[in-house]
Amino acid sequence: VRAQNKLAAAYVFLSQGTPFINGGQEFMRDKEGDHNSYESDDTINGINLSYKETHIDVYNTYKGLIAFRKANSTVFGGNTSAVAEKVKDGVTEYKAGDYCVYFNATSADYDISSVTGYSNAIDVSSGTPTESTTLPTSVPAKGFVILKK
Repeated sequence: VRAQNKLAAAYVFLSQGTPFINGGQEFMRDKEGDHNSYESDDTINGINLSYKETHIDVYNTYKGLIAFRKANSTVFGGNTSAVAEKVKDGVTEYKAGDYCVYFNATSADYDISSVTGYSNAIDVSSGTPTESTTLPTSVPAKGFVILKK
């Protein structure tokens, strides 16, 4: 579930337009499964901040994605030349500016070892986007990879 949450966040923050998330989504707030909590009390509707520490990896990925998007606002947010292409069921290649993002919604790793034209990989999982010249050879199941020219 954590990997799916991070993947969903990547779709939202790396897409075009204005991103929107629900309060607490960045640390997996769940409302204890109450899908219609309008009349529920604060124990259900309140935001339990201890979830942030419990799910710090998810929180840091959101933080990193937000920082990355802000640093590249002309590429992610208002880029009318961005192109997404289905490369196979559950896997999308998304090109925007100097970046290529692979989204893998499947339950198996997806091989990208033959992808060329990119010299850096961006990691957002620490909360601070970092560039590396070590390129991944695959996109993890329920994961994403950000590549840069």
